[in-house]
Amino acid sequence: MARPRTFDVDAAARAARDVFWRRGYEATSLADLEQATGLNRSSLYQAFDSKHGLFQAAVRQYLDEVATPRLAVLESPGAGLAALVAYLRQFGEALRATRNTGIRGCMIVNAIAEVSDRDPWLREYGAEYRTRILDALTGALRTAAGHGEIAPERTDQRARTITAVVMGALVTAHLDARQAAEILEDTADEVETWRIRRSAQAGLEPEPVRSHHSEFR
Repeated sequence: MARPRTFDVDAAARAARDVFWRRGYEATSLADLEQATGLNRSSLYQAFDSKHGLFQAAVRQYLDEVATPRLAVLESPGAGLAALVAYLRQFGEALRATRNTGIRGCMIVNAIAEVSDRDPWLREYGAEYRTRILDALTGALRTAAGHGEIAPERTDQRARTITAVVMGALVTAHLDARQAAEILEDTADEVETWRIRRSAQAGLEPEPVRSHHSEFR
């Protein structure tokens, strides 16, 4: 009969998550994971089967504890243009806050860039993560259009573009967190220009606010 575990599996996955996030999958050794979790490799194998199993648990935990709370502003009922702008600005602030630490960008995006070409599980999981971001952005823009906040044309196209910007900013964050934050903040500024300005004079059609350097039209 196997002995009952005397350690917290979630705490072990969380400790491993921070190492994978900081160092990447390939550069993280079993010795690194033993040191971070305080467990020997026998206990790690018993709980997670392999280094890859521990990595999967860490990625899922990252989604639950880091990425999902960040997406909450977009996925909440009725989220519209203000929620989209808040998401981009808050994401930028989060990246600025991590610029002086060993952790950079998004763990999932970093892992996709590193090993998804040879890790089918991560490739599928990463695609689902990207789709979740796209769906949240699409929903917010469609809600904004439905409320008359923005013109209804090209909402899905704009959502795809912002998704690409977010993913690209997260790759950039691995190299330069400040610049990645600026990309997201500039995008928030651009999204604000999509807001329809309603004329104070009765009977005139709404007129979109124009930016002299619009990138997403």
